[in-house]
Amino acid sequence: MSDDSATMWCPRCGSEYVPGIEVCPDCDVDLVTERPAGASPDAAATGEAEYDLAEWADTSRRAAQQLLTAEGVPYAWQGTTLVVPGPLAPRVDGLLGQIEAMAVPELDPDAELVAYDLDEWGAEQVDELLAIIELEGIAYTFDDEGELVVDATNESRVDAIIEGMHLAGDEGEAGTDIDAAALLSDLFIAADRLMRDARDHDGVLGLVDAAEAADGASLPYGFERVVWHNLLSRVHAVTALLEDDDSADADIRDAARSLRDLLRTYV
Repeated sequence: MSDDSATMWCPRCGSEYVPGIEVCPDCDVDLVTERPAGASPDAAATGEAEYDLAEWADTSRRAAQQLLTAEGVPYAWQGTTLVVPGPLAPRVDGLLGQIEAMAVPELDPDAELVAYDLDEWGAEQVDELLAIIELEGIAYTFDDEGELVVDATNESRVDAIIEGMHLAGDEGEAGTDIDAAALLSDLFIAADRLMRDARDHDGVLGLVDAAEAADGASLPYGFERVVWHNLLSRVHAVTALLEDDDSADADIRDAARSLRDLLRTYV
């Protein structure tokens, strides 16, 4: 019989519960009578975990926000402090670790640069474009004219991102409903073939056909716009190389491997 007079604690998330509750509703584990070592007072009292990201660059905080949204993790900001539900702290630790590992690099001012005029873009479109660029780990800045500036070596990647956004914009959202699981599986198989052989006939046809289906599709259920458009940008990076007769096989294999690695999350 449990001791109804004792405060109970979750051994996993560190949340505190009133006497009488025996199982953590968030973690689905039995509660204990002693506060777990390492449980923060804030997490125990409020069920929240806080991350001080004051030293992070704005681009890294924006990337973290986009990744949390894409993963369906609820969050709030208190200045530069990120607040999430305590039970999700282990998951958030991993996600923030990903952001730190792929922190957006500084743009080399001595490199050859390419500028994009975004005057006709809406604020929401610009935010989405920057979010995808940050997820891709591409360095950027804005010049005095307000143009987006990237290293010339990343021009084809940014072109593919913009292409994917245009093809999956308002028209894509009102397009054809698709079996997203089947489409992603087809893309994965095609990319896997191409990463091994850049001229694989079935791989080329499979990727082109799947890309056309994705371009005309509605935003699949469960996908954030940024995540879906980022995926399409990887698809179009490969198709652009396949359509260019001067593309090196090594470049096609590398782009296909990048797409395959991303698709592995979904198939």
